[in-house]
Amino acid sequence: METKKETKQYANANGWHLVGYCPVDSGQLMIVDPCYLNQWKDNEYGATSDYAFSYAGACNKTIDHTSGSLEGTAVVTSTTYGDGTYPVYINFENGKATEMRVLMDGNKLSRDGRYIDEYEDEEEDEF
Repeated sequence: METKKETKQYANANGWHLVGYCPVDSGQLMIVDPCYLNQWKDNEYGATSDYAFSYAGACNKTIDHTSGSLEGTAVVTSTTYGDGTYPVYINFENGKATEMRVLMDGNKLSRDGRYIDEYEDEEEDEF
């Protein structure tokens, strides 16, 4: 749930902002609208060989194609280094989110979207 502080924090934001981190324990990431979660089919890897909106479907898709759609409901991709915690950046224009990047290669982003190394100072947002 978004807090008042978070809403105000990005109300007039511009540029790329670190908004959080995404933990990964299956070597995959998925983007989905939460309203579709009630359609999720609960199963284990190997239960099916299709690309259903399920854990097995996500595994099948990333093994066969690296990335792709699950029944037009979600997008799934394998991660570069498997399990870990990956930074999530949102690009804001006048407080409106216009892009999202999940960096799976160990890099960080500056406000203007440049990759920066671990030695370059860049202000991080509180979340």
